[in-house]
Amino acid sequence: MSRCLNQLPSSGRHPLFCLAALFTTLLFTTLFAGCGLKLPEIKPTEYKPFDLAELPAIELPARPAGQRITQYATEYITDLGIADDQPGHDSEVRVVLPSPMPAGKVPTLIVNGSGAYLFSGMVLSDEDIEPMLPYVQSGFAIVAYETDGCQPSFEREPTPSDIAQMTRQYVASKAGLINAKRALEFALDRFPEIDADQLYTIGHSSGGKQALLLAAHDERIRGSVAFAPACEMEFGSHMTVARIRGADAGTLAHEVNRSMPIVHAKVTDVPMLLLYTPTDQITRPREVLGYAKAVGKKAVAVPVKCSGHGSVPEAGFKLAVAWLRAQAKANAGTSVEPTLVSLAGEDALPEQSSESSDAEQDGFEPMSAEQPGFEKAAAEPAVADLVAEPETVTTVRRTATPVPDTAPETTKPLAVPFRADRDAKRNPAGVQQNPYFSG
Repeated sequence: MSRCLNQLPSSGRHPLFCLAALFTTLLFTTLFAGCGLKLPEIKPTEYKPFDLAELPAIELPARPAGQRITQYATEYITDLGIADDQPGHDSEVRVVLPSPMPAGKVPTLIVNGSGAYLFSGMVLSDEDIEPMLPYVQSGFAIVAYETDGCQPSFEREPTPSDIAQMTRQYVASKAGLINAKRALEFALDRFPEIDADQLYTIGHSSGGKQALLLAAHDERIRGSVAFAPACEMEFGSHMTVARIRGADAGTLAHEVNRSMPIVHAKVTDVPMLLLYTPTDQITRPREVLGYAKAVGKKAVAVPVKCSGHGSVPEAGFKLAVAWLRAQAKANAGTSVEPTLVSLAGEDALPEQSSESSDAEQDGFEPMSAEQPGFEKAAAEPAVADLVAEPETVTTVRRTATPVPDTAPETTKPLAVPFRADRDAKRNPAGVQQNPYFSG
């Protein structure tokens, strides 16, 4: 406005007169915009898919020794050894295989942990593997990977300098896609048990964002399951990135927005199941439904009944397994449909609490005809049946209780507390104020 006043002609007219004229012009422009007066068109910023065609080759490490972490799962942990000054340097990869292995190769779920800011990455911990174990029990293998740009310390709030570093590393890794590509390359090369034609991404919250992003950028992915995924940049993250200073500030803001699934919705061409809850105060339901509508008929958005954002993966577990089994069966070819892994000692496994059982029984309801995107979901005829069909899969929580003496000597529990015993306000993968925590 001061710029306008400085350009006022010195014709003797009072500045307030000019301001009144300007206000009148704006008023008439608004009131009569529909009467033939065209307003300037504001074109949205275009975001091209990330180019991963010329990713530098690396020397893959040998297959690590496995360790039984439950009676039905063996975990293999390795680091790809990427130099700290190179994109993709946060390169720990965890592969979890069913034990014993079913006949033939197994379909595989690729996962990145939840709890990251929308402009940063995330390292792996045991807590990222814990919620994936029921899928291993159901016959799926797991490939978990890290993304560059994790906050330097979880013991304190990230400083402006930390945030700038996190964002630059995340952007340099092409929103973690370099990490994901290399992790998948390693897993497929070193683990012949994995069916390369049965790869699915899965994730919760910011991990759901990465699942959708990878599904849009890797043609080997055959489907995606996302629990309350962050689909578009929210205001707080916009403002945080906007405060970064430096010659690359504009580029960082552009690339962070480019990492959001919504800007790649039109080029995403794989079946996907999006699970959300109307009570979510972190990932807004309209965000998930808007993304499903933008993707089109291959995206199915289904609400689940649960307490909030952190409970969506547990409430939607049965539906996710059923949907993944249906996809695996449809894509089978010579592959074996995933089956429940047999347990030698089920009595050693803790039963679900009554609260969890109720959540599983009441956790699903199909989309209603009034919801946006319902007509798209109708293109997946199996969904309604999957919701109603009872599943035999038992959700198993990892405990700190020693396994029975009859278990192999290599079997060891991971020291992961029950969800109810954790601090709900502070997730190991994010500070207290980070809205994208796993719960």
